[in-house]
Amino acid sequence: MKRSKLTSYFSNLRKESAKNARPSQLRLESLEARQLLSVTDVATLAAASEAEQPAAYTTAAPVSDAVIDVSSVLVTTAAPQQSELSVLKANGFTDETINSLLDAEKIKVGSDGYISKIDFANMSDFAGKDFDFTGLAKLKNLDLTNCGIASLTVANLTKLETLFASGNALDALDVSGCSALYNLRCGNNNIDSLNLSGTALTILSCEGNALTELDLSAAPLLTALSCYDNPITVIDATPCANLNSLQFYDGVLETVYVNHSSNVTMQLYVKKSECDLSVVDAKTNDNEITTTASENYFQFTLGPAAVNPITATVTFRNANNATQTIEIDPYIKLDATEGSVYAVVSENVDLTGMSIFGMADPAFKVSVAGYTVEESAEFVKVEDNTLIYVGGLASSATPYNVTVTVEDGDAVDSANFALTVQEYQLATPADFQADSFTDSSVTLSWTDVEYADGYTVAYGEGEDAVSNTYSEGPVTIDNLEPYTTYTFTLAAVREGLKTSDPATVTVTTDKAEFPDFTIAASPITADSITFTWDALENASGFDYVFGELTGSLAADETSITFEEDLAPNTEYTFDLTVHGDKYYDKVVSCVAFTDKATLDAPTDLAAVAGVDSVTLTWTAVEGATAY
Repeated sequence: MKRSKLTSYFSNLRKESAKNARPSQLRLESLEARQLLSVTDVATLAAASEAEQPAAYTTAAPVSDAVIDVSSVLVTTAAPQQSELSVLKANGFTDETINSLLDAEKIKVGSDGYISKIDFANMSDFAGKDFDFTGLAKLKNLDLTNCGIASLTVANLTKLETLFASGNALDALDVSGCSALYNLRCGNNNIDSLNLSGTALTILSCEGNALTELDLSAAPLLTALSCYDNPITVIDATPCANLNSLQFYDGVLETVYVNHSSNVTMQLYVKKSECDLSVVDAKTNDNEITTTASENYFQFTLGPAAVNPITATVTFRNANNATQTIEIDPYIKLDATEGSVYAVVSENVDLTGMSIFGMADPAFKVSVAGYTVEESAEFVKVEDNTLIYVGGLASSATPYNVTVTVEDGDAVDSANFALTVQEYQLATPADFQADSFTDSSVTLSWTDVEYADGYTVAYGEGEDAVSNTYSEGPVTIDNLEPYTTYTFTLAAVREGLKTSDPATVTVTTDKAEFPDFTIAASPITADSITFTWDALENASGFDYVFGELTGSLAADETSITFEEDLAPNTEYTFDLTVHGDKYYDKVVSCVAFTDKATLDAPTDLAAVAGVDSVTLTWTAVEGATAY
């Protein structure tokens, strides 16, 4: 947060409460969870150095003193994070300028320190500048209206919702990847390239530019479009099912294709002050087309029951009374591009989008030049208003001529398009990864590939090479060596199509555990112990500890004897650690006692008889404690 704003806001409060402030008793970090602060807490906070001030306040917590709600002040005065500041500085803003813009609320910062809004509207100081705001990850609203900027980079700002950039000197604009963007105004520039892919646009104003085409397939949610004063001759609005307002004021536009759904009324505007409008060749009932002359515009509405194309004749007064005929066509739309390239596949695959509107019971006829009707039925058909190819055309560099005819009573329309067929290669599987692994197995997953009916997983080389095909993932590969690096390749396959280029992933399996084994102590004497164990496969060697003795043994050794300085009838512990290059170390212990020592037999035994007793004598035995 900015100390200057807090200090200004609380200056009078600090004077009143200075006598009662408790700086020595108050830990500022204890305030971080509060939005409600006592008078004395606020005074202390305002007087603190900027380094001591806590982060943004997020949760209200009552206190015992008189309470003040300062949440809005504390949140809105949060200082931008360093990453946000670096973006501004990269665009030529000095610290002084940034502080000035923050104070004027031209730049607004959220409680988390991220910039959420920039409003530079009508700030001529930025004329000719190039702005790149792609580092502002949480920017939601950007207004650069009438700034005169030369270029703007905002692609992939996923939080951006509104962008106003009208009245500048832009010659191109790319808002692709701005997945939250719903309102874009970029009129009165010099834009000849506009990339809308990956947006959520509902409102688009791009009038007064140099656009010769406008791809609305990237904006299917569009409800309102203003595109006048552009050299566009054809507008294909069929991808926009909810479009209900389209404005054009010039004499260039020739054809408008609309997606005429049952719930949408299409309104087309021309400037009344510059033209006269008449609707001709409607071929519909009067209640299906209405024409309205408002104060500023002529407007005619194409109702949902309209079937055939409508021709509107517009005479423009400011162009020597030139007459422009505009066709508004809700009927059929086919991609008729010469040399369109499609794939040879064996099941239903979209060839081209085809929209049919206003028909009660449409019937479709499809023919391909050079094929009979019977043959045509084997490889071309229409389902759900979409042309589907089901196999049979050989790949050829020469385009096939395809004709689609749609009939519904007296309403008939048709379209031709060229179809160049080429061999289809499956796409490389994406997201190929190892989800988990053990010492002997790996589980692999990937994203399915369109048209693929199997996936080949291969690994190993030479005689050890393994290759298997699976119908889907994920799959688990077993019988692998422990602690071994494997490179797996994955290719999508389907009979009749080219196998995809492979995806690869490299995985090192986990180390394995040695099996349990036991150590036996035998033979044992009073001054020696021999420890034995079975041979261990995959062992690379042993280390042992026996009392104060340590040492190492070769991998093929299975016993060891200790017979120096051992005491009889004494407990000894033997620890054996087995090592393996691909195995975790394993420690096994054995506890054993040495035998008791054997005493020598007494010698020189003699007896001396008395009157009523016998006295026995012998030579003492070393180590004996009793006889």
